[in-house]
Amino acid sequence: TNVKVTNICSDGTLYCQVPCKGLNKLNDLLHKIEDYFHCKYMTSECFVSLPFCGKICLFHCKGKWLRVEITNVHSSRALDVQFLDSGTVTSVKVSELREIPPRFLQEMIAIPPQAIKCCLADLPQSIGMWTPDAVLWLRDSVLNCSDCSIKVTKVDETRGIAHVYLFTPKNFPDPHRSINRQITNA
Repeated sequence: TNVKVTNICSDGTLYCQVPCKGLNKLNDLLHKIEDYFHCKYMTSECFVSLPFCGKICLFHCKGKWLRVEITNVHSSRALDVQFLDSGTVTSVKVSELREIPPRFLQEMIAIPPQAIKCCLADLPQSIGMWTPDAVLWLRDSVLNCSDCSIKVTKVDETRGIAHVYLFTPKNFPDPHRSINRQITNA
């Protein structure tokens, strides 16, 4: 399967987008929301008035509205969010967030997060943080590459993570040439 690696964390966790109908549907819906906000005067009902952990809302980034989940509230003005569809995390001001317009809410919530949380199979999970060199190598090798492939070996439903072999286009499907093996041998 062609996947796009959208985020790589310092503990080796990575997030992948798998091409699917949900991603196309989400992009169409986000375009409609962009048009809606462009034509509408921003009233107080558009802004997030009560931020809380777990709340799903919208954040304008790189010229478009994207879905985020509030993960940490630092103060009445600052908080951390995770982009639902890429797995990336950032700190934002509450004033930068918008409520999902009511007319789009049901359809928006029905689309599951498009970033799948993964870890590289057969690598020690207990090591905690990876070395900066290992993280940089992995980012240079696969981040935002839209034609990587994965082979899922196990799904840990309690942790919400898929254990995968990750391949660059030229190395699929030989497990001995996977990113997993390359990082182990580095």
